[in-house]
Amino acid sequence: MTRKSRIQFSGALYHGFNWGIGDGRDRSSFLDSLALGVERFHVEIHGHGLMANPFHLLVGMPLGNISHFMQSVPIS
Repeated sequence: MTRKSRIQFSGALYHGFNWGIGDGRDRSSFLDSLALGVERFHVEIHGHGLMANPFHLLVGMPLGNISHFMQSVPIS
């Protein structure tokens, strides 16, 4: 069974999360890549949580392009 398509629209807030950011070195490169994604896709990070392995983001999407942004966020 496939997942329903994500509803995307301008100005939406999303809770983005995933597993696999790895150790301290990976966390640093993850944050650098996240900053590049913010610039590239013009998103707003309203909050974040970086735990031992998963990450959580509260992301504002002025352009409604959450899928492209989350695909650009690297995981190890």
